[in-house]
Amino acid sequence: MTRIDVRHDFLKLLQRCAIGERPKPKHLDACIALLDRIEATTSNGRPVTSEAFTLKIQRRLASSVPPRPMVVIERDKAFPFLRQLFIDTITAFQVVDVSFSGDLLVAYQHFMAQAKQPAVYVRALLQSFLFVNNGVLGKSSIKDFVYQDMRMLVLPTGPLPHDNKTGEIFTDQQFQVSTQLDLFVDRYGESFLNLFRTFCLNRCRVRRTMCHAAMDWDQIQAEAEDLDGLIQSAFNERAIPHPEGEDITFSYSISSWVYHYKLMQLRTIVEMGFELYIYAPHEFCDMYWYLTFLCSTHLSHLERISHFISSRPGLPGSQQEAVQKTLHCLYRQYTWLKATEALAKALHRVFVVLHRHKLLSRPTPTYASDRLRYELRMRPFLHLSLPEPISLEAAQRVSSLEGISDGVILDQASQLNQMARKAWEEVLREPWNTQPLSEDKSQSRARKNDSLSTESVVERERTKDVRNMMKSCIGTGIAISTLSKALEKKEMTGIKVEISPAGGRDRWHIAWPVPKIRN
Repeated sequence: MTRIDVRHDFLKLLQRCAIGERPKPKHLDACIALLDRIEATTSNGRPVTSEAFTLKIQRRLASSVPPRPMVVIERDKAFPFLRQLFIDTITAFQVVDVSFSGDLLVAYQHFMAQAKQPAVYVRALLQSFLFVNNGVLGKSSIKDFVYQDMRMLVLPTGPLPHDNKTGEIFTDQQFQVSTQLDLFVDRYGESFLNLFRTFCLNRCRVRRTMCHAAMDWDQIQAEAEDLDGLIQSAFNERAIPHPEGEDITFSYSISSWVYHYKLMQLRTIVEMGFELYIYAPHEFCDMYWYLTFLCSTHLSHLERISHFISSRPGLPGSQQEAVQKTLHCLYRQYTWLKATEALAKALHRVFVVLHRHKLLSRPTPTYASDRLRYELRMRPFLHLSLPEPISLEAAQRVSSLEGISDGVILDQASQLNQMARKAWEEVLREPWNTQPLSEDKSQSRARKNDSLSTESVVERERTKDVRNMMKSCIGTGIAISTLSKALEKKEMTGIKVEISPAGGRDRWHIAWPVPKIRN
């Protein structure tokens, strides 16, 4: 009877998900209680797999391409999986309370990056929320969703067609440009939503899909630059000097928005390469260097956006408030990138010293070469217009830190590591959401003591992620200290280097392998 009740409640949960009805937390408590009762009585039963699964079916599965074996789920794995399935399914509905596109992206990233990734059904459910009742999260159209993100990141006071609250009358030329901007968002708004959908895939497909999407976003950026040129002419935008150069230039707001998300995806590709064991240990030096290059490029881009947003004097109170909100949002992303860049630079310098003393094994198969390996690792980046591709010779010259002694390199690594740890502490002080969750007061009271809300899940996973980054800083500091002592005593030849696999005790962050150095 209990097993029938579980099946009934599970089907009822699926039915509610199909019609978009939010399940109640008490439904989860009832399902978990039933599972506990079933688990306590499983020892009284006997397995029926051999009788229920015939050899005829097994032959068909084995002859398929690829061959699929008979699925046998062990008791120790089945019940934790079912519990997690119920929890994740009900928790996923809290995503609809998110009110800002940037917060939604953070929620998707961290919800899907849990140690035990949610089941396929939960990932598909979260994908379905991106188009519910002809709107994103059932609230706004795709066009409004994209404009909201543009308004927060690059155009807090810009000429967006859906934000003409002042009643300003557009000229014919301005109206035509606004129409073209609408067409641009209609054409590429789906690509923006695909970024959210990508995080709902399994981890290998996330990276693979982003590698394919890089070229698409490069083409979108080229069209956005043409659109920016039309906006500059139609709205009489004033060019201003850029802090990094004497030449005056325009803001290029739409293409800056596209470039921001393209750089974010490129950085994710590199970081997931460490997570998925794509890079061998002797390649860590080059890939950490390229990660610092992407972070530095992204930081400069955010500084450029902030400069043009803050250089608009004489704004009324409401617009000034929007500008400050945008600057705060940019600063949050700037802090995260600064912490990432500092830690990547510190680890790059550690691996440079290890390479110089040949402390990492480097296989030399006859069919491989440095050029072929570089082309393979840089394949997602070599055909992009921005950031400009880097030749093998230039990359080797810059990443090897020629002309700098080992002692100076380790001193730089120590300073960068301390900088990274302080930056991660600053990140940890900020909540994950920039805007309050848009939930009813009745829902808020009902979930006041609910430990399964999205805010708690995403906040927990984000906090865990940042704390693991801080642990990586501690591990990096230990490695730097050990190398410095060995260098002073001239005992580098006796050093042993170990890199813990993902899930290992000394692998503090899955995407940041830190060498463990022993004398």
